[in-house]
Amino acid sequence: DGASLTIIEQEAHFLGEAGRFTMTLDLAQLKDCNPVFITALTLLNGSLDEVLSHCSTSARIAVIGPTASCLPEPLFARGVEVVGSARVVLLTRFREKLLAGQPWAETVAKYCIHRDQYQGVGAGGSTAAKQ
Repeated sequence: DGASLTIIEQEAHFLGEAGRFTMTLDLAQLKDCNPVFITALTLLNGSLDEVLSHCSTSARIAVIGPTASCLPEPLFARGVEVVGSARVVLLTRFREKLLAGQPWAETVAKYCIHRDQYQGVGAGGSTAAKQ
């Protein structure tokens, strides 16, 4: 089908992983990638701006993962097109699962916010978690 996958990794010990993909430490390879999916962990480790600086200006960019549960405006301002994350909908059950070290996917609702469809904070319904 002609599609390819390039994974940019920060940890050299992961470079030996086998698969139908290219794995590299070289951020410069992002210039040829489109679309680009960036883990939201880059928000925590402070590498998002560096990663974005290596992306083509024509690339469609998404920041995805639980850590992307933030207001999307700063990401959109940096050229990100889509933010995908999750919000807790079963708060008590989420807390129980988290404290027990168990998977908590069933306690959240996943969502994507597209830059062109985003209406701002307060638009589009309740975000309250259930107990």
